[in-house]
Amino acid sequence: MGSPEDGDAVPRSAEARWIRAALKGDSRERRRIALEELHGGPPFRVTPIACAVAARRLFGEQWDRRVITTFARRIVERTPAAAGLLPRDVEAVLRGMTGETELITAAPGEALAEISLGSLFGLADELALDDRAVDALLVEAERETAAVPVLAEPPDADEAAAPDDDRWRRTFQGLSDQ
Repeated sequence: MGSPEDGDAVPRSAEARWIRAALKGDSRERRRIALEELHGGPPFRVTPIACAVAARRLFGEQWDRRVITTFARRIVERTPAAAGLLPRDVEAVLRGMTGETELITAAPGEALAEISLGSLFGLADELALDDRAVDALLVEAERETAAVPVLAEPPDADEAAAPDDDRWRRTFQGLSDQ
């Protein structure tokens, strides 16, 4: 799923490695990274870019607003990581990440981190990403992150953008066919 030069590359940043562990279902590693390297949870830099990369992979260049509306509702209903999010907020962020950039500014920074993470888990399930595909997606996201300015001010170093808890897990079931 990544470019050919990605090969067997793995993500390097602590945030991307935390996402990697969570997407792969490795709770022990996810908690270790959160406690030892991230002061309690993932910050807010690679997360929205990884979500945007996954959204572009799923929806491509040609998408219908109704597809994203339905998908956003299913993410909130069926993805443990999206518990407590509003479908309209998830839809706005996903549409913003796939071209309607003015919509992405509607979500405050903290909400954008939560929505991006929750959506990323649903997108990973829908794309049926295996371990290698997760690595390729995160390596691509790190590369894009290095090339773009920060989307929003990250939280203080002592405060995580999203707490590390057990809702950050995948169902490993697609959302379209349920």
